[in-house]
Amino acid sequence: MRGYVTFHIEGGLLSPEKLESIAAQRRLPGLPDPLDPYLAGLFHELQRRWERFNQARKERNDSSPSFTREEWVLPLFEKLGYSNISYQRAHLQAGGHSFGISHSLYASFPLPLH
Repeated sequence: MRGYVTFHIEGGLLSPEKLESIAAQRRLPGLPDPLDPYLAGLFHELQRRWERFNQARKERNDSSPSFTREEWVLPLFEKLGYSNISYQRAHLQAGGHSFGISHSLYASFPLPLH
């Protein structure tokens, strides 16, 4: 397997094999071909959004989780194709423990967003 300087893989969202497959094909299903200009455009768009968010955060003196989630995290995930983000009205229960997670992906198998 090739080394990826810009990637540190944790969890199971992207496996090393999936990255190898993407690198070999140089395209992802459902995304435009060629991929490089698309990713460059997406990167610059998200970079501009980050700059706007960061400026607004400083102007408002607001680094609260709610502001960050609404103005940066949710739009970021939506741009990355995760449009099925849901608000959790109640704490999630697992293994006899209660977790106060405000948003998650996938109702059938919720992945918490922090």
